[in-house]
Amino acid sequence: MALVVAYHAFPQWLAGGFVGVDVFFVISGYLISSIVFQQMEAGRFSFAEFYGRRVRRIFPALLLVLATVYGLGQVLLLSQERRELFKHMAAGAGFVSNFVLWGEADYFDGVADTKPLLHLWSLAIEEQFYLAWPALLWLAWRVRKGVWPALLLLLAGSFALNLAGIRHDAVATFYSPQTRFWELLCGGALAWALRQPATAQGRGWPTGKVLCSAGLVLLGLAAWRLDAGHRYPGAWALLPVAAASALIAAGPQAWANRHLLSSRPLVWLGLLSYPLYLWHWPLLSLARIVAGETPSAEVRAAAVVAAFALAWLTWRWLERPLRQGGHGARKAMALSALMLVLGVGSYAGYRFKAVSAEESTLAAVSSQLGWQTQPGTPDQAGACRARFPERQPLTPVQRDDNFCLLAREGAAEVLMVGDSLGLSLFPGLSKHEGFNTLLLGASSAAPLYDTRTTEFDDGIRINNYRLTNHALDYALRDENVKVVVMVFLGGPNLARADSPYRITDIADPSDADARRVFTQALSRTLRKLHDKNKRVVYILPNPSLPYDVRGCVAAHRPFEPKVAKVCDEPAGAHLLRGGAAYRRWVAVVLKDFPQVTVFDAAGPVCDGARCWGFKDGQLLYRDKVHLSMDGSDRVAAELVPVIEAALRPVSPALAGTPAPGAHRGPP
Repeated sequence: MALVVAYHAFPQWLAGGFVGVDVFFVISGYLISSIVFQQMEAGRFSFAEFYGRRVRRIFPALLLVLATVYGLGQVLLLSQERRELFKHMAAGAGFVSNFVLWGEADYFDGVADTKPLLHLWSLAIEEQFYLAWPALLWLAWRVRKGVWPALLLLLAGSFALNLAGIRHDAVATFYSPQTRFWELLCGGALAWALRQPATAQGRGWPTGKVLCSAGLVLLGLAAWRLDAGHRYPGAWALLPVAAASALIAAGPQAWANRHLLSSRPLVWLGLLSYPLYLWHWPLLSLARIVAGETPSAEVRAAAVVAAFALAWLTWRWLERPLRQGGHGARKAMALSALMLVLGVGSYAGYRFKAVSAEESTLAAVSSQLGWQTQPGTPDQAGACRARFPERQPLTPVQRDDNFCLLAREGAAEVLMVGDSLGLSLFPGLSKHEGFNTLLLGASSAAPLYDTRTTEFDDGIRINNYRLTNHALDYALRDENVKVVVMVFLGGPNLARADSPYRITDIADPSDADARRVFTQALSRTLRKLHDKNKRVVYILPNPSLPYDVRGCVAAHRPFEPKVAKVCDEPAGAHLLRGGAAYRRWVAVVLKDFPQVTVFDAAGPVCDGARCWGFKDGQLLYRDKVHLSMDGSDRVAAELVPVIEAALRPVSPALAGTPAPGAHRGPP
């Protein structure tokens, strides 16, 4: 667990430390399977005893951590955050955290490090494995020579699902038990192999030395070379799994196992590994929440030290007494009852928690953090889906990345096309009754024909340009659509020299000149819209914040001392982060299209001197880039007159004149 703790506290030092979970899966599968094999061979295996031991091993520390996080959450978290904490507590108590997090892990998911119980996904997978594994082993044991076929068949099937899934749904492959069980099964297969006489006799010093060296090299490669940019687990997980397997297979006499892994400090760390894993992440996450941003290195180091201290106290005064001594069955029953009460109570808190009167104003503000408050209503989404049944997600994981919302039934005069900037603006525009707004967008997709801007290797946003093409085609052929609002929040990212974002032309994907590809695609798209007499309003995006707006809300909590939070920056600072270059790109194209109206979404969230994320008790952003509901209303108040002006009939003499009140060109 040391790798995982180091990665969570200081990811810049150990980018691949997350592979510690995979090492843990192999070790767990080996140790538990070895015990089951020994007991079956001796004829004294008992399901009741097995699960009783698991309860006494897992439940004490988990109950303490869940209860402590609950207490801290009541003091440190906002109302909406406490409700989410109840959900994750219930999931942790029921060992289904991986499924809950899987369901949350989409485009609208909150920041991962603000979920204090995020780390329980791996514990859930482990316990799901052990619900079925003893029964499968028992059945295989009763069939002569049935253990090897069962092990290899299950291992190969799970690994194959892992390889297939990572190409189509990286999130599901990360959290799904079926695509993770092969790692535990590797440990089980190793436990069975090392019990065979032929295998055991072949474990001489030279073999052990080679295996030990190979294991350390593979583990080093995994920890230092892998990072969050790799599609994981997939084939990359073979590195830590093979490393752990090699170190185990090397035997206790191998040099590293004898001198390094058997040393007192590492043995002590091994004893504390489980409570340390449980304690470290909630402390780091809560520190992140309270600070409203990544806490300082000193705070993170203090959290790690506190986690070690709490882990030792938990092991010494809770785990050891409950695991040792008599009355094992009674202890297991009592612990199970406590876990059931905590799980049911947490779920009830999630479903029925009421907000106190004094919290109501702050709760209304904090509910806009993340995407708990969705931009469109179910009726607006349903109306759009019914009108465009052909507009389907392009991959199995594109749940909410295909933005399709219709303000109300009937013909739409205004069509918004582009990326999630439109999703931010839609709530404010949809309230306006003077025109009907239709949003046909796609995550990270530029509002440009045949242009790919979604080359993110996560299996979610690939080929979103097809959804953009569909929206633009609809605008061209539908006579009701008078105004096309083009939105592109990601534009400044393309113009940054250090940005990982890319833009490519479908016809010529080899062209790496972002400026040329963008300007040609924008000119091509505007020409087609102009030829069909569509008026265009081009939105320059609101600033992306260099700080976490959660801290701005947290600073207003009634129980906290009022602290100065940076919730604004100098006006124009966002232009230094790619915004100025992107605006120059747009301006070059719009010289040839004077009829296009430009609206600067930065205007409503900035004054003459500052740009704001939180102002006058209003939360203007829901995260670092997307507007909140209040922010959407604020921008819509200035954007609606611009759209109304664009909707008015244009006389031939005025053709090419920008709409009154608009920002005519990038400032």
